[in-house]
Formats: sequence, C-alpha cells, structure tokens
Amino acid sequence: MNLRHAAALVLVGWYLMIPPASELPRSENGSITSALFSSHCCYLPTATVGQLMSLMTTGDEEPVFSADWITMASFEKLDECEAQISRLLKPFDGIKEKKASEVSPSISQRAMRYAAANCIATDDPRLK
Repeated sequence: MNLRHAAALVLVGWYLMIPPASELPRSENGSITSALFSSHCCYLPTATVGQLMSLMTTGDEEPVFSADWITMASFEKLDECEAQISRLLKPFDGIKEKKASEVSPSISQRAMRYAAANCIATDDPRLK
C-alpha cells in the first residue's frame, strides 16, 4: 500500500443513518403498521413490536438507504457506529413482545426507524 492509499483509508468515516418517517411503508389511509402487517407478515391485532422491527431489516450485506435518509451522527470507526445502533435499539428490548396495538404509534415508528439504521461509509458513492 502506498502513502496515498493509506491517507485515503484514514479519511474514511461512518455516518449513522436512519430513514425519515416519510419513507416508512404506509397504507392508503396513512397507517404505517397496517400497511406493513397486512402485506408482509401477520395479523395486525396480534403482531408484536419485534415483528414490526424485523420487517425493517434487510439482511443484505449492502445497506439499503436513499439520499433522503437522515444522518444521526458520524464516527471515525465502524464499530463505534454499530455500537451506537445497539444503544438506540436497547430501549425497545422490553417492548418487543408487546402487541403493536398496545404501544403508541410514535414508539412503533421510532422502533422501525432505528431497526432500519445503517452505518454508511462517508465515501460511499450513493451519498452523492
């Protein structure tokens, strides 16, 4: 590795990005949870917050995001960014088994947005 490549590697950082609420799937009446549950996994009255959160994760190697996503924070190292995602998700551990209908819509929306959070390299060409 030459000096220029080493310098380029040092300059790469990480953005913690989440989708805006406007990008969450919605039904015709504007309900986020109804659209997700009816089309993807389960009967709405019995669906849990954990099921709702799992619908937002892609499982893909390459993070999925768009230019409209919100940058929550920036980090020098990937592991710092990933640790922050874990901290964001931790408060939802206690409600994952609750029915989605038992928690406020704003909590459900936040859980979904944080579940979709990704660490994106600052030099990712999709950011341009």
